[in-house]
Amino acid sequence: MSQVILHGVHFRYMNKMRWGVVCFGLVILGFVLFDRVLAPEADYDMLAYAETYRIEHDLPMPPQMFVYDGCTLFPERMMGHDFSTACLRHDVAYWLGGSDADKVRADAVFRDALSTSGPLGFVFAPLMHTAVRIFGDTWIAKLCNANWGFGWN
Repeated sequence: MSQVILHGVHFRYMNKMRWGVVCFGLVILGFVLFDRVLAPEADYDMLAYAETYRIEHDLPMPPQMFVYDGCTLFPERMMGHDFSTACLRHDVAYWLGGSDADKVRADAVFRDALSTSGPLGFVFAPLMHTAVRIFGDTWIAKLCNANWGFGWN
């Protein structure tokens, strides 16, 4: 079998790498679609909490209505932990947006709430906090409509 080498890179390895990128993209898309299908509807209490939070913090009303999607790309309940309250508060903060310092503060409040979510909260809190710090304002979050300031999109 003959191999073509261009700048020291074998084409067959480039082909495998391309397929790896495509597979990774399909996995991410699968997670996003799965998350969208299973996303709970925002009920009256959630909408009331979002409005109360907005008023208490004297923030303007975004043009997009508040949407609760649960713990984006993560289960709301797992192994005796209920993350739904922490995720709701975090979603409200992300909906309203603000400065970079506001985002850091919202993510820290999220981490602290997760740490008290159950017996393994100290394990889940840094993992989920790291995820929102890394992915909270990326194309993945924008694809899920869960990026920082999504009420202003």
